[in-house]
Amino acid sequence: MDVDRINQQELANLQTPPHVFKSDNSGSKANLEKIFKTSLVLQEITLKKDAIVLFIKNNQELGYVNGTTGVVIGFDKKSKMPIVKLANNQSLTVMNENWMLENAKGEVAAKVSQLPLCLAWAITKNETIADAMMDRLIHTAHKIELSGPSMRELLANT
Repeated sequence: MDVDRINQQELANLQTPPHVFKSDNSGSKANLEKIFKTSLVLQEITLKKDAIVLFIKNNQELGYVNGTTGVVIGFDKKSKMPIVKLANNQSLTVMNENWMLENAKGEVAAKVSQLPLCLAWAITKNETIADAMMDRLIHTAHKIELSGPSMRELLANT
């Protein structure tokens, strides 16, 4: 299944004007390529009103995590950034996020600033692909509560 082709066909079917968002990049070409190859961030994304989108980065303070889906309901008049309505009916204006690559000294060697979105028609139409993508994108942590003394305490006392 050609995900990009499906997404572009669905986007073309929308009769609303396109809005193109290009990434702002700094760093060497080789380091930038590493960021683009190891993340889902796009160098350029075209969005339209009513486009189905998927968030590709975590920002719990703003109300989305990697794998959150939504629909573009418009574009902010002032900033021109997309306004996305989430499944919980929360609407938010999506701003650029940063993806960074650090060198061995912990210094930023490359940085990409782009919307944390990708088109999501292909994954929402096919349950198998949707499940596989969600398994790949979302890490679900489970809280496990244990009772009794810890093994460290038991071993320290022997």
